[in-house]
Amino acid sequence: MFLSLFVLFFYGCEYFKKEKPLIQPGTPVARVHDKYLYDSDMEGIFKASTKEDSTLLANKFIDNWIHQQLLLHQAESFLDYNKEELEKKVAEYRYSLLVYDYEEQFVKKHLDTSIHFDEVKAYYEKYKDNFILKYNIFQGRFIKLPQKSPKLEKVRKWIISDRTADIKELFSYCLQFSAFFSIDDSTWYHFKETTEGSPFSKSINPIGSLNQYKYAESEDSLFLYFLRIKDFKMVDEISPLPYVKDQIKSLLLHKRRNKLAKDLQEQIFQLAEKNKDFEVIGKRSVND
Repeated sequence: MFLSLFVLFFYGCEYFKKEKPLIQPGTPVARVHDKYLYDSDMEGIFKASTKEDSTLLANKFIDNWIHQQLLLHQAESFLDYNKEELEKKVAEYRYSLLVYDYEEQFVKKHLDTSIHFDEVKAYYEKYKDNFILKYNIFQGRFIKLPQKSPKLEKVRKWIISDRTADIKELFSYCLQFSAFFSIDDSTWYHFKETTEGSPFSKSINPIGSLNQYKYAESEDSLFLYFLRIKDFKMVDEISPLPYVKDQIKSLLLHKRRNKLAKDLQEQIFQLAEKNKDFEVIGKRSVND
């Protein structure tokens, strides 16, 4: 594990350069043992707007380089490693990095990110059992108001109303007076997270006990809490589709992404096979 952590570090520090160039690439600006940092190594990496900013960046770069080289020297002196194995790991890392970057660019260019609702619904229907709730959720409204807030009777009227005008009034009121609110009753909410800090979140079975009322109020020394429940789902029930829609979209996109990467590998293989860019020169048996 420790050895693998140094693979990237050695590679980035050009560990395998054994010979110094005949012509030094610029003026030395720092040294650690027999390793030198030249001003040419720092060309083009600073795009600061002022000379002062460039100086700060340069000093930071030099300081980081010194720390890295000191750590590298310490590792070279004390770490017991197999050089051939290390070179192999570096080569594997380079291969993985190049392939990953190429696949990323290819997928970014060719991936169709549009997901139709029919696809989402079909996936949901097929894999419903994968979307079992681990917590209670609800549709409704929750408002947290400071004690002695004004127009509480209006709030009680608005929170249970479905009239557009009342909902607008409630929204405007909450923006002005509430400490927290969630009043879009078409959205599914995580019950405990939404009501966190209120007496409702501390109840053993809050939704079950409130279901017969659909509306409840509570308070503590600082706040008043108003809760309206329009619909709910309990732990171990299947999540409603709208609640997991975005999750399913991500899963579908991930599947498309993997298929694109696999198709790319196959296309490259088939083209190379057609052009005779590779050959297997004698297959070895397991007994060879």
